[in-house]
Amino acid sequence: MGHFTKLVSVAAATLLLFSTVGLAQTSPSQSGQPETPDGKEIRTFRLTKTKLDKYEVAANGVAKLLHDHPELKKSMNMQLAAPGGKNNSQIDQGVINLEMHPELANAVKESGLSSREYVVMSITLVNTMMLVALKRGKMITEYPASISPQNAGFVERNYDRVSAIMASLMGSTGEIPDSDQNN
Repeated sequence: MGHFTKLVSVAAATLLLFSTVGLAQTSPSQSGQPETPDGKEIRTFRLTKTKLDKYEVAANGVAKLLHDHPELKKSMNMQLAAPGGKNNSQIDQGVINLEMHPELANAVKESGLSSREYVVMSITLVNTMMLVALKRGKMITEYPASISPQNAGFVERNYDRVSAIMASLMGSTGEIPDSDQNN
């Protein structure tokens, strides 16, 4: 159960990076509402080994920058506390939040991913990873419609690697509020 708790912490920290927590918590079948464009984009995004390779490079770059530059963490904290644009989708707002920090956006782009791909992939990985962990822990028996069976299978086959990548982000984003209390 400790691994699951850590995974949930990683998921929350990653989603907070992009201010997309609400998006990760809903699916059309659960809410009774039509699927949002963001929800469809996340559900139809396909995880691949090539994308995961690029994502790992980007995540390591982001993690290093956040570790080496505490001022980025402070800036992100202030940004997350501010209200987002009301006319932006949650993915669009995540891209805006990322690109407000050129150093972070450059680390992502140097990996070969666009800012949008990085945000969508972050949400897709977190959503899928959490559900795969629930299924592995026998807390659910089948996946909801909010994730694709292909992505669930990809994460199942690459669970340890995806966990390690997300843990890298946890080390840099999960401690954002706590790291400033000691300074």
